Amino acid sequence: SAGALRQGLVELLPGVVGDLDPALAPSSDRVRGRTRDPHDGLQQVPAGVCGWHRERGVLDSITACGRQASFTRWAATRRPRGFTLVELIVVIAILAALVAIALPRFIDLRSEAHRAAVSRTANAFGSAVRLAFAKCVVNNWAGMDDLAGFGNGDVDFNAACYPADTGGANDIGNNNNRCVAVWEGILQGAPSVSNAPGADYRASATSDVCTFTYQLDPDATREFTYDSLTGVVTVTSNP
Repeated sequence: SAGALRQGLVELLPGVVGDLDPALAPSSDRVRGRTRDPHDGLQQVPAGVCGWHRERGVLDSITACGRQASFTRWAATRRPRGFTLVELIVVIAILAALVAIALPRFIDLRSEAHRAAVSRTANAFGSAVRLAFAKCVVNNWAGMDDLAGFGNGDVDFNAACYPADTGGANDIGNNNNRCVAVWEGILQGAPSVSNAPGADYRASATSDVCTFTYQLDPDATREFTYDSLTGVVTVTSNP
């Protein structure tokens, strides 16, 4: 009968059956509506979960209570955990490897960008010099000032028909300001230039040759020259 089956379960599994039905638990296990869990101490028995379900039968109730008790013990003993020392070391090693791979490539990309910028500017300057020379020859403007129809109409030419200034001089000599004037006179929308630090390029003059040194890459010397006697523009350093 059901009564005999319950009594047998009490004798064989007093702890489990006590969880299923507090009324059947041994007296030592019943304390003010709570049942003793041998693992977690006193614990409130959830109503409707570990109670005695006559309509479902003893075995179903034992299964439900066993699962509930196991989950409760697992939840009570589970603790948040952080990274272990080994995990931290692995993460740091992975990050270091990624940096070692990516950093050289990033530096190469920056160098390529600077190199391309200098090459483009030198090519544009050379094209402007050749165009100015052609205009000078067509207009027979050698050694004369302020060629109309070219640039702002204020470019001055030397005896070889190459740009030399915009302020009335017909040679560059060793005058840094005239190199700046030629740059600004023949180029439109070009990078900034000055004979002092602070611009994209720094201009200097030696014996009618202008040197334009790129200032935006502190890690390499990049420059090109303009020989006002021959009109030749040469990239002398662009690693």
